[in-house]
Parts: sequence; structure tokens; C-alpha cells
Amino acid sequence: MIYFLDGYIFIKPVSFLFFQFFLGVSLFLVLYGLIKKKTDVSIKILQISIGFFSFVMIAFFLLNFFLFYQKIGFCFECVKSYYLGNPEKYVKPKTLEGLFKIFYPHLITMSFLSFTLLHFLLFSSVNKVFSVILGVGGFVFTFLDNLSGIFIRFVNDFFIYLKLFSFFSLEVIFLVGFTLVLLSVLKNNPLEGGC
Repeated sequence: MIYFLDGYIFIKPVSFLFFQFFLGVSLFLVLYGLIKKKTDVSIKILQISIGFFSFVMIAFFLLNFFLFYQKIGFCFECVKSYYLGNPEKYVKPKTLEGLFKIFYPHLITMSFLSFTLLHFLLFSSVNKVFSVILGVGGFVFTFLDNLSGIFIRFVNDFFIYLKLFSFFSLEVIFLVGFTLVLLSVLKNNPLEGGC
């Protein structure tokens, strides 16, 4: 936002302070809840938290789609240049160390995100079989999306098709999944069984 709104540099420190404030309040409330002897979890508070989380995840994956397009591109040659390098554009090939530094943390965090999506979907009003398909699909395509970059660089450029397919599948799974969770919360359907 600062890049496009020249002169509004104050947005960065103000948003950082708001983030720190809300993080501090959240931690205080969690600690207070743990110290309190008798705690009643409010389903409404859980629904609001899950709704905000789902909204942020939808925004994240939409942004992720555009960042992938901006950084790599969606064509075969674009992905090939990104991973294998392109001397004409002064792009160096990716190293194993660089690819592993991307693979490892993404695999862990995206697995947790897939688990979270599956968990929320199973406790929502969404069909359970469809929920499991989305959740397991999240795990599978996360792994394939992350691993395909290494395969492109060190095995064969044919894996570019796997990279593009797994990326688009992952995007669709998370966008559909978190949209269903958000809609379930917005319909005010209590999450069955709690979370």
C-alpha cells in the first residue's frame, strides 16, 4: 500500500503498532483464561475468530496467486526460466540449498494450514466427504507444489506441468475450503462439536 500511496508512509508504523497491541491483548486474554479456574468458551467468540482467520486466508491465497504470476508467471517458459535460469534475462538457476530453504518451511506451515482447514471443515455444516477431500487434497498438493520445484531443477523440466497443476489445485482447494468455512460462520451455523 505504501508503494502505491506515496506520502502515506505512516501506515506502516501505525499498522505495526496496532498489530502489536492486538497481539498483546490476545496473549493477555489467553493467559487470563488459563489462570481462571472456571472458563466457559464462547462459541460466538470462536466463530468470529474462525471467520476472521478464514477471511485472512482467502486474502492470502488471492495475493499468493498474483505474486506467483508476478514473480514466476503461468507459462511453461516462465517457470522454466525461474528454476533453470535464463542467461538472456540474467537469471541464475536455482540452487539445491535455495530450493530446500523454500521447500522445508513451506512444507511444515502449509501442512499445518491443511490440517486447520480440514479441522474447521469437519466441524462446519459442509459435507464431511467433501471436507476430507479438500483437507487431504491440501496435504497432497502442498507436498507436490513444494517438491516440483526441486524436480524441475534437478530431474526434468517436464515437472513444470506438475508445478503449475499442483499450484492451481492448491489455490482452488484453499480458496474453496476457507470460503466454505467463512460462509458457514456467516450463516451463523454453530460449529458442531466445538473446535
